[in-house]
Amino acid sequence: MEDPLAIVYTNRAELVHILAKLQALGVPFVSAGPNPPSDVFEFLRAEGLLTGEVRRVLWRGPHEPTIIEPK
Repeated sequence: MEDPLAIVYTNRAELVHILAKLQALGVPFVSAGPNPPSDVFEFLRAEGLLTGEVRRVLWRGPHEPTIIEPK
């Protein structure tokens, strides 16, 4: 199993910048657990700080990821 990746940011503007870059790269955002990145993205979009949609990933079981493409 690969080591998890942690993204460190110091303020909201930095977080918005990081999420926008990940969105542009097409990185799927996790849609499960407490404060999933996909929910954080939607919250910031609702505040007018981000636009568009993100790809999402969820797991149906071990080694069974499902990618959900934006509509």
